Amino acid sequence: MPSQVSFPQHSSAEKRRVLDAYLAGRTNWLAVTANNGISRSMAYRIADTGRVESLPRWGARPSVTKVTSEVKEHLEAYLNDNCTYTMETMRRMLILDLGTEGRVAPHEDLEILRLAPYSPMCNPIEGCFSVLKAHIKDALALDRDEICDRSNMTDTDGNRLTMKERTIRFLECAARRNIKYITPAVVANMELHARDSVNAAEEVKDMFYGK
Repeated sequence: MPSQVSFPQHSSAEKRRVLDAYLAGRTNWLAVTANNGISRSMAYRIADTGRVESLPRWGARPSVTKVTSEVKEHLEAYLNDNCTYTMETMRRMLILDLGTEGRVAPHEDLEILRLAPYSPMCNPIEGCFSVLKAHIKDALALDRDEICDRSNMTDTDGNRLTMKERTIRFLECAARRNIKYITPAVVANMELHARDSVNAAEEVKDMFYGK
C-alpha cells in the first residue's frame, strides 16, 4: 500500500517574504516565491487571503462537530466499562442517559421519573399478541402473490386500490381469521410465563424467552 503523500511545511517567515513582495508591487514576486520553495498555487492563496499563519487543524469545530463534549465523555466511559459495546448499544445508552434530560430541561413543571427497563416477557398481553402476529404473518405469506397483484382488487367504484390499501385489507382479514388462536388456554399460559419471568427478575435471575 503506498504511503501517504506528505506536503512540505513552510514557515511563517517564508510566507511573509512572499506576501511582502506581493504587497510591495514587485514584478518578480513569483521569483521570491520560487526562492522560498513555495508553490505558485500557495503563493496566489497567500496573496488572496493576506494570511501567513496556518489555520488550526484537528480538534472540534462547531460547524462539523456531530456530538457534544458531554456525549463524547459518555461514549468514552461506556467503552472503558465494556469495550465490546456496539455502536447501536451505545446509541441506546445515550438516549437513556441524555435524551430525557435534554427534552425536559426547558420545562420547569415537569419531573423526570426513572422507570425500570421494560420487558415484554413480563407482560402476558405482549405474549398473546406475539401469538396472534405469528399467525397473521403466516397467513399473509400465503397471500403474497395476491397482495402484489394490483389488478384483482377494486373499491366500490371499480377503481384499483393502492398497494397500501390492499395491504391493509389483507391485514385486517388475516387478523379477523386468526383472532381465534387467542384462546383462554393461551392467555393462561402467557400469565404463567409472565409470572415466572417477574419472579426471576426479582431474584436477579435470567429470564428465558418461550419457557
